Amino acid sequence: MNVPENLKAAAIQATTQAYSPYSKIKVGAALIDHDGNIFTGANIENASYGLTICAERVALANALMKWQDRSRPLFSKMVITNSTGTPMPPCGACRQMLLEMNENAEIFFETAGGWTSALAKDLLPGAFYMREDLAEENG
Repeated sequence: MNVPENLKAAAIQATTQAYSPYSKIKVGAALIDHDGNIFTGANIENASYGLTICAERVALANALMKWQDRSRPLFSKMVITNSTGTPMPPCGACRQMLLEMNENAEIFFETAGGWTSALAKDLLPGAFYMREDLAEENG
């Protein structure tokens, strides 16, 4: 598996910024946009678990804040890692966000057998898509 080393290093570094007092698991994510910029994120936990934000969505939010050319997908690749080495693929909410930002983005994450990758669209079969007519109305 050819995991992009620059993204892997950035994701590992991002784990040091995690706020995970409940699970004690530090998750880091790093993505690269089409201009070569790298954006990172770390998980941010909350006592109300539903308010917890995954590293993947933090990285996406960081990139969204700087996204200039909205005619192109937000990013092309993302690497996700965690402090335990335990296999931890993206959750359903993250899969939906990854899909919406670029269904053809390559997502790398650890599994029991090592690293694997999948396209965002393959991680969430039967995904929710907004109807095009509504998307145009909402600009």
